[in-house]
Amino acid sequence: MAIGLGGGGYVGIAFETTMGTYVAPSVYIPILSESLAYTEDRYLSPAIRKATMVSDVRQGFYHVEGDMDWEVDPTYAPYFMHIARLSVAKTGTTPNFTYTYTPSSGASGAGVATTKTASITIVRNARVFKYVGCVVTSFNYRVEDGILKSNMTIMGMGETGANGDTPPTPTFTDPVLMGAASHTVFTGAVANSPTEPTWAQVNDFQGFTYNHNDNGSAQNRIRPDRQASYIAMGETEATITSTLDFQDRLEYENFVATTTKAIKLESLNTATRGVKISAFRTVYTAYPVNLPGMGDIVTADAEMRVLLQNTRSTRIEVLSPTDIT
Repeated sequence: MAIGLGGGGYVGIAFETTMGTYVAPSVYIPILSESLAYTEDRYLSPAIRKATMVSDVRQGFYHVEGDMDWEVDPTYAPYFMHIARLSVAKTGTTPNFTYTYTPSSGASGAGVATTKTASITIVRNARVFKYVGCVVTSFNYRVEDGILKSNMTIMGMGETGANGDTPPTPTFTDPVLMGAASHTVFTGAVANSPTEPTWAQVNDFQGFTYNHNDNGSAQNRIRPDRQASYIAMGETEATITSTLDFQDRLEYENFVATTTKAIKLESLNTATRGVKISAFRTVYTAYPVNLPGMGDIVTADAEMRVLLQNTRSTRIEVLSPTDIT
């Protein structure tokens, strides 16, 4: 029996020309782990047949769903962000591009689709899995172990892989990661759009996690196909969580008074490679302060909800060499 370690697998991704039609990988993305899986609403018949056990089964609607955890590399970040429900603006020239992503929402049907969909190819134990119509329905960016990491929740319309598929040959580029000296947190007073807040560096954040959830769900319609017809998006919920040093009551009183503030994280490998996340209007939804153990530092495990500020809420800038058209 062939036993394959996780380290022998790999992940490839390609943008689709037609949503749900498979495209072989155009790039291979290093990951930490993944859980993408075939998910089916299988029908088990409860018909009464003088027995207390189901007696028949039929295939039901299905879709693909799971998480992909990875070390953030600005070379690959645009491939994930382009398949999230985000509007994108591209500036710069080769090899220095800036992709600016903002939540895509509004009236008249806006915000119901992603910029692109993707085919994702995963090789596990030398066996090929091909997922189509994939989009990102929620994601986070977090500083963990001094490194900027991310988790992408992915939903796809279907799967096209077969046992006899030949694994593709992956190629990888040198990593561009953001280490412990790469991160800076800023705060500022809320400024009316399009004015930029006056950012001031702060040094009391023990961690930083930006969570963005578009509440995606697979949609099935009556047609001669069991795979999802499309992936729908719902309410956008964005939060920032961190453990803050507790030095005085100022932030606690801001929590009680529902005072809003702007927050930004910059994680830069160089001046032209990195990720910047700006939340223009946040409010504390939790700020618990307790006495810990005798030798432990007094802190607050704070959570902040991102609010709409005129026409903007968050901005994610990816400084990357990748050229996506």
